[in-house]
Amino acid sequence: MLVPSRVSVYDDRLPANVAVTQVAERLRHYLPQTEITQRGEFILHHTASLDAERREQVIAGLAEKLAAIRVRDPEKECSFSEPAYGEIQYEKRRITNPSIQARGVLYDGFELARLLGRLIPKEERTPRHVHIVLTNQLFGTWGDDLRYHYRVSVYSVPSLISTTGIVEAPAKPRDYYLEKQHLAAIGLKDGSLEPLKQKYAGQFIDYDDKRMIEVVIGYALQAVVYAATGNPFCSHPTCRFYDAHYQRDLIRAQLEGDEFCEHHRALLEKLKSKPRGEK
Repeated sequence: MLVPSRVSVYDDRLPANVAVTQVAERLRHYLPQTEITQRGEFILHHTASLDAERREQVIAGLAEKLAAIRVRDPEKECSFSEPAYGEIQYEKRRITNPSIQARGVLYDGFELARLLGRLIPKEERTPRHVHIVLTNQLFGTWGDDLRYHYRVSVYSVPSLISTTGIVEAPAKPRDYYLEKQHLAAIGLKDGSLEPLKQKYAGQFIDYDDKRMIEVVIGYALQAVVYAATGNPFCSHPTCRFYDAHYQRDLIRAQLEGDEFCEHHRALLEKLKSKPRGEK
């Protein structure tokens, strides 16, 4: 097991119900021997030290690459294409203006992690320094059923955790989708679905859900354990390291379960008790 000596948590356009300070505080609780640092938006943080001309060049290049890794067709693997001028300009505006949201765009999660990882300076690109990007960006990965699927997280360098993914990736109750399809058939749009959401309130995490922060903390712990062991997941459905594919399972694991199984409770104790930097 490789014990992280430092964890940097990035606030990448998080919604109001998720505060990076709360995530950092809870990580300090679980990992008191690890240095936990809070940072702002990932790209802006890692380009802040560049001179104005170089920074503009880097951001322009990143904007083009971000536009290029958009998933154009969820039914085709690597359905990338030459980005349009408007798409590049949108990405450039989004990088420089953190208030711009990106909910409607799907990115390839592994390509996004690779692109961001290149910005991490050499001295911080070590196994003992964990980088966790908390973002509202929606990303997906290619599945065994030959289509892209929304994801909550991608564990890499850096690890990505999506608040939009928490809402959209794990499946909601089947009856919710059936009723939503019926409402769409009679002409009602998503903006008219509030009564439906109220009917199923509590059965899934929504964008303004107060429980969102606790779910993010659970996935941040998964990112740390991934860095320490190479495996962020658990087979026990009541452990916070359970890889949930349904909203009911996510809620049970992150909010209603035993918090940790015996194995992961012992693992966290090892991470907590070891001196900083020791294997």
